[in-house]
Amino acid sequence: MIYEVPATATVIEMMTQGLSAYLILFYMGLVAAFLNVPVIYVLLRSPKLRADSKLLVSLALGDMINCLALCMLGYFRYNLYSVSLKSYMVPVETPRTCAARTHMWLRLVGNVWPPTVTLLMGVERTLACWAPVFYLAHLSKK
Repeated sequence: MIYEVPATATVIEMMTQGLSAYLILFYMGLVAAFLNVPVIYVLLRSPKLRADSKLLVSLALGDMINCLALCMLGYFRYNLYSVSLKSYMVPVETPRTCAARTHMWLRLVGNVWPPTVTLLMGVERTLACWAPVFYLAHLSKK
């Protein structure tokens, strides 16, 4: 159950100013997510690239998930602000109802996955520089 409280003039002004920002967030997230599609397609289409660039594909997928989450966040907040501006009532959500939203889980995945992959790439490069014999024997495909 979501409770609603009357909106003050300050809140109405803030929501009016934020409306365009969330619309921009929606469109930018959508465009950025679709820009990842050709990257993923090219990397997966070629057998050579598919074998050599698994981490890049993983980064592109993580980035696409993050961009879709931002797109969904922009849509949700734009819709929330639009409804609130029409009714002059602001919904009050608990942390549980907020955490149950899909875009929050996608943001969690999109914000954790790419940095983790980047860390793994850094560890791999560090091993290649500091312990080249170990790297060539155990991690390199050559």
